[in-house]
Amino acid sequence: MAAGGFMDIEVREQPEVEAVEWDRRVLSLPEGSINQSTHVEGFHSITGGSAKPVYLVAEDNTGRVLGQLLLLQGSYAAPEIVSRPMLKPLHPLCLYFFNTYSWLEGPLVFEKTQFAAVHSALLQYVDVKARRRAFMVRRSTQPRYEDDTLRQCGHQLFCDYGFQTRKETTFHVHLDRPHEELWHGLKSSARKNLKKIAAAAQLVVTEIECSEDVQAYWEMLVETQERNGRFISYQTLDQFKAEFWDNPHRQGILKGLLCRTEDGHAIGGLLFRCFNGWIQELGVAYTDYSIEQRLYGHDIIKWHLIEWGSENGYRIYDLMGVEIDSADNKKKGIYQFKAKWGGDLAEFTVYDKVYSLWKAEMIAFGGQLRDRSRIWKARQKVST
Repeated sequence: MAAGGFMDIEVREQPEVEAVEWDRRVLSLPEGSINQSTHVEGFHSITGGSAKPVYLVAEDNTGRVLGQLLLLQGSYAAPEIVSRPMLKPLHPLCLYFFNTYSWLEGPLVFEKTQFAAVHSALLQYVDVKARRRAFMVRRSTQPRYEDDTLRQCGHQLFCDYGFQTRKETTFHVHLDRPHEELWHGLKSSARKNLKKIAAAAQLVVTEIECSEDVQAYWEMLVETQERNGRFISYQTLDQFKAEFWDNPHRQGILKGLLCRTEDGHAIGGLLFRCFNGWIQELGVAYTDYSIEQRLYGHDIIKWHLIEWGSENGYRIYDLMGVEIDSADNKKKGIYQFKAKWGGDLAEFTVYDKVYSLWKAEMIAFGGQLRDRSRIWKARQKVST
């Protein structure tokens, strides 16, 4: 299908993508992200439940690939529906009525001299497709450009196609620095806790490797999600292993750390993924016991990961989001914790476009009910 207005650029879908070639092109750019690679199929629980990847390429009239975009087609409520066996039969209905498209850190443009034309052709293709088959494009972001000119041009193109914008923030720890500089970049509270842990010699950090480690992490993940009033991503250990940990797409990409006491009791864990010089943290898990005893397990995990990333040649450790001015005490605490690790505050733009207002209003109302239910359950737990 030719992209209207771009006579020398054709955008088409690739039903059977050549994974090696697709990922080679992603890795050819410094802004190439795992979220635009075929490996994203191993992380559906994070990127949209049972989302289906749609691979788009923009080519010139000789068949040369000028740009590409990995689009995720799914349902707004898919993660919560597919994780609950009783609700799973509703998933096809939800996909039909509340179909959405999304992507992270795309599209990728390889021919920078035609940046605007290629970028616009891919956006136009998605816009036409979404008008026919979706009620919104949600939570989409640009690549992590090193060139501000490209970022500004891409932003203007999103706006030209009617996308709404909102700002979000995260911390980026730059790992390509000497060890001493990384250490002194930490806030004093982080260094104090790490010295206290080292002096006590009671906590040890190891990589998640064997089945016992995987089980220990999963149990803490369930405990953490229950404590926070969140839905349980994986109801059983077998489901966690089959759909996430043992997924072939994540091999060599997904790693994990466990923090244990000297008697071998796991008190905290962290999953993270590594791709193209970047480390992105995923699932943070920790026990009630670690909170009650103020064991600072996640302090030593964070520092261990910073050291590991620096030693293994990674450039950036992305702490995956904070809210700066939140009135919520919990979110304030998350911001203060992530601010301790010497990272720079990085702002990025999230793009949304609604094609069916009444469906969007229904989703918003459902979200309000869900949040109220979580608050009520949390209060009930505290009162008991």
